[in-house]
Amino acid sequence: MAGTGLPTGGNRPPVLLDPSPLVQPDSSAAQAWGALRQTADEATRDFGRMAAQAEHASQLKWAADFELEARGKRIELQTQFADDPENFKREWQAFTDGKLGAVPLKYADHARHTLGKEGLSSLASIEEAHLTKTKALAADAVKARLGAAQTDVLGYAYRGEVNGEKAAQAMLDFRAYLNDGVRAGLWSQEHADLKVDELAGKAKAESIVGMSRRLFDQKGLEGGYAEAENLLSDPALKLDPREVEQYRGRISAEMNKWAGFQTADRQRLAVEADILKDKFKVGAATEDEVTGLVQRAVAVRDYKTASDLTRGYARQETLANEAWKPPADTAQTIRTLQDKARSTPANTIAVAPDDREALIRIALAEAGNQGTDGLSGVIYTVLNRTRHPGWGGSVSDVINAKNQFEPVVRAGGDWKNLPAGTEQQRAEVGRLIEEISAGQRPDPTGGATYFLNRRISAERGTDFGAGKDQFKAAEIGDHTFYRPGLFGETATPVPGYTVRLGVDPDMIRDLEAANARKGEMLEKDPMGYFYGLPGAPPMPRIDWSRPDSPETKAALEKATYHSSVVSATFGRPPVSALTKAQSDEMAAAYKTMDAGRRAQLLGLLGRAIDPDRLAATTEKIAGDLPSLSWAANLYQINQDAAIAVVSGESALEHTPGAAPSDSSKFRRAVDAKLGTAMNNPFGPLESREAMARAARAHYVAAKVAAGDTSGDLDTDQLDKSIDAVTGNVITYRGQKLIAPQYGMTSSGFSDVMDSLTQEDLPGAYIRTHDKGTRPVTPLDVQQLGTLFDRGGGQYSIVLNGAVTVFGQDGMPLVLDLSKKKATPWADRPLMDDAQRERERQAREDVSYLRQVQQVE
Repeated sequence: MAGTGLPTGGNRPPVLLDPSPLVQPDSSAAQAWGALRQTADEATRDFGRMAAQAEHASQLKWAADFELEARGKRIELQTQFADDPENFKREWQAFTDGKLGAVPLKYADHARHTLGKEGLSSLASIEEAHLTKTKALAADAVKARLGAAQTDVLGYAYRGEVNGEKAAQAMLDFRAYLNDGVRAGLWSQEHADLKVDELAGKAKAESIVGMSRRLFDQKGLEGGYAEAENLLSDPALKLDPREVEQYRGRISAEMNKWAGFQTADRQRLAVEADILKDKFKVGAATEDEVTGLVQRAVAVRDYKTASDLTRGYARQETLANEAWKPPADTAQTIRTLQDKARSTPANTIAVAPDDREALIRIALAEAGNQGTDGLSGVIYTVLNRTRHPGWGGSVSDVINAKNQFEPVVRAGGDWKNLPAGTEQQRAEVGRLIEEISAGQRPDPTGGATYFLNRRISAERGTDFGAGKDQFKAAEIGDHTFYRPGLFGETATPVPGYTVRLGVDPDMIRDLEAANARKGEMLEKDPMGYFYGLPGAPPMPRIDWSRPDSPETKAALEKATYHSSVVSATFGRPPVSALTKAQSDEMAAAYKTMDAGRRAQLLGLLGRAIDPDRLAATTEKIAGDLPSLSWAANLYQINQDAAIAVVSGESALEHTPGAAPSDSSKFRRAVDAKLGTAMNNPFGPLESREAMARAARAHYVAAKVAAGDTSGDLDTDQLDKSIDAVTGNVITYRGQKLIAPQYGMTSSGFSDVMDSLTQEDLPGAYIRTHDKGTRPVTPLDVQQLGTLFDRGGGQYSIVLNGAVTVFGQDGMPLVLDLSKKKATPWADRPLMDDAQRERERQAREDVSYLRQVQQVE
């Protein structure tokens, strides 16, 4: 075959290389075969050499590829885990195990050697990077904790708590973190000690920055800055000049900031004070907002505004309290204030016993060597401060006010720790206090509220001198006294100073004007006055176009309750449940309605408003028409009758000839029909008049409906009209009454009276002339009782024509028959022996009562 070195022949049988024994060898052929064999051997040797060379090349290529792959994986993992040796080793081992498991056996040693070499070449650098990172993190953590502790120390120092427990703990933490750094080799112990000293100095400097506001408030801009400069110059701070300059700049910025704030706050204060003064006029200012604004005014030394707001709020509260009193009570308050003002001399100051001791001690501590006027000046300064907001309203509060009187500060903040003084000293100061209290010794300071020792202040550089709000009022001994412009006075010295009256004259004037307005409003529009009071409930909204609405009824019921509050609060008789504006709206709506809608509106009033206030409310509809209040109640039980009353009133106004021509004759006929009915000494006398007017309106409506406008008296129609508006005039034991239930007859009423039980007479008793008090039984009422209409099915009772029956509340008993039903004889319980005995005693008492002529 071609390429094999063998003879060609295609698919023919192969040619034998060895000749057959039958064939005689040919020497030339043998030689040819020998040459061919030699050639074949040489070719075999060449092929072996070539195969070995190919195998070697294949091995080299595999090794190169394996090394490249291992190196690539090593670079990948080294990049991924640059400072994480553990994860690198884990991932490299996983890679190694995977590769070795797939390598032919003949390459295993080489692969293991290659992977080990590659892994080790990266691990060293990764572990070095990990160590570097660990050290850096440790250093960062220590430095972060150091920074936080330093911030805490400086923060406490700025807030004035440099010596507090928290500040001390923060400094201990700072020291501990420094020691951690020493142990970690981050710095030396000498460096750590130096850092502690530096922080201590910075804390002191920071505390000076923190007190900038207080220094500014106490000594003003220049004085505060001078004091801060003096504190910064302390060598104990161990600050270099650059640091001193930085702190100086911060202190200056702080004080300038507060100075700017003070100026801006004065401007805002003026605007807010004007707003608050407007609130005073309507009683809307709250104590919190007044207190806050007063404190701000005092902080910027605007004492006039502080005083105006304090007095204004006091007037608001007094006016608000007095607004809820009857005018007569407020008039008495005004007289009391006027008497107090007249009886309190302008230069008299009342000093309480406890205040006396406090004044003695502070005067001796501040001016024990300053003579009589010096002692008096200190006493007056304290008393003058009690008349300004900001220091406290009492002598003790003023003296113990924080950082105000240096001896008190040194004594722990309480005047009681000051020396009491010798007997002679105490006697001298006590005499001065008595003279001041009696108005015998004037104020030598001209109203001062500050004083200072000029020599000591000059040494300290803290003499704030006279400013636009403080001016020099007097110099007494070593002390200079300053005073503000008091209550609106200009900042100029005045030769004399008198203590303000104990009573604000503006208060008296405001009360007088307010009381006059109150009296007028309670006459013209009591409910309108009530709803305008601070703290009063909101006025209910009433929709007159919907008289059948539950919401309208609920609003009227609430208004009725409010009107009862007005009567009780201001001691007035029952008033309308409506304001003038509401009454005007109701009257306007009433005019647009027909008779049916008008009666419906009146019925709404009757359901929602109690009888005591109903007439006062309905009279606002169309003037003095008592029949309307009657119609309002009538509407609940007989709408047709109520509509007839309303129609009749309209006819009386608009239809000529509708009224009876002889009004006197008509009235006599009414009185004859009523008799004693509704002639009640225990109830309102106007009820009978209201009923009579309602009967007249009903009568007119009936006559107009019948076409009769002649004016002639129709007694039959009159009787019907009276019965229609009253529900029947009945006769009981010879007296006439209005039936307790609409349509009840005289016989029905007798049955009800015969059914009385002791439960109908709870706690009933009479007062007799010689027997004291005695219980009243149903038999007493049935045999001796005279009833008087109270309206609404209720009656008062008088026995024997003279003895009033009282109830358990001590008031005349009210017998309520508006819902009582008669008990049939067959259903009435039989009396037991005890009841029979009570009946026998009652009959004896009745016999006695018939003879009683006098009662208590």
